[in-house]
Amino acid sequence: MLTKLALEIRERYHPLFHLRKLALFRWAIGRLHFPIAIRIDGISHPVCVDFARNLSWVLSNGQVPESQERANFLRLTELAGSKSMYDVGANVGLYAFTFASASAARRVLMFEPDKSLYISGLSVLRTWRASRITTATITNAAK
Repeated sequence: MLTKLALEIRERYHPLFHLRKLALFRWAIGRLHFPIAIRIDGISHPVCVDFARNLSWVLSNGQVPESQERANFLRLTELAGSKSMYDVGANVGLYAFTFASASAARRVLMFEPDKSLYISGLSVLRTWRASRITTATITNAAK
């Protein structure tokens, strides 16, 4: 029930959007950057996200936006017979891990150009290491 309520609030009002405008909220959230693993529908393993950056995902119990888009993405890649994909700007790897979780025969090449995301290991790198998916590769594309 709490998850449903959190999703409803996020979809109607997106409170974090408005809260981020407040200096006190920005100060507090700045102290909450740590990795947390959450379960996301369609992904076979937990996904590590930054608590502060992905607070709405954490509060909604892994009910991330774009669920219909990811479902359509999977349908299209299945119809096309896609066996590999490039995820440029992988961030937390939402689409890459969704694609890889659909079949063990699928190969994913992820590129993360944001040095802070890659080095901190708060997202895709930590998830990739923990997932033990052998058909996925991540590259630090930051200069």
